[in-house]
Amino acid sequence: MTAMKGSQFSRAVQQLLTDQLHGIEAYTIYTKLAAKLKDQSNAEIITNIDEDELELYRMLTGCTGREMKPRKPVVWWFFLQGDRGYLRAQAHGPF
Repeated sequence: MTAMKGSQFSRAVQQLLTDQLHGIEAYTIYTKLAAKLKDQSNAEIITNIDEDELELYRMLTGCTGREMKPRKPVVWWFFLQGDRGYLRAQAHGPF
């Protein structure tokens, strides 16, 4: 295994931080979405997804040593889109 150069290491750390941010944002979005769903079985599925996102966030926090908060405009924008945002999340995830 070869060592990473400085720029490669920086890009790898930046990617971890990006993934960590997306994880906490997805967790926040899915938690809010599950609370709004009327169908309990769908809410449980979304809750399982948000728990996975939180687990990913915590794992990446251990790697980066940084805590993050979701960007409020990202969460707000998702819910502003209403059904379109929900359908997008079902097809592709929130990002």
